[in-house]
Amino acid sequence: GYGMRVLELPETPELRQRYLGQAGQALYLIRPDQIVAARWAEADADTIQAQLAAITEGR
Repeated sequence: GYGMRVLELPETPELRQRYLGQAGQALYLIRPDQIVAARWAEADADTIQAQLAAITEGR
């Protein structure tokens, strides 16, 4: 494992404006240094795993 933590935030007008825009939902992958590494409207486990591998390999 990568020691990931999942947070589900309630939708507020501020969060919608900043992070969702016109999307109905979003999934963000945030690195430990708080850099957004990826954003998806939808993602499966394989997609997330591939992005995590790319981050750890420095791609």
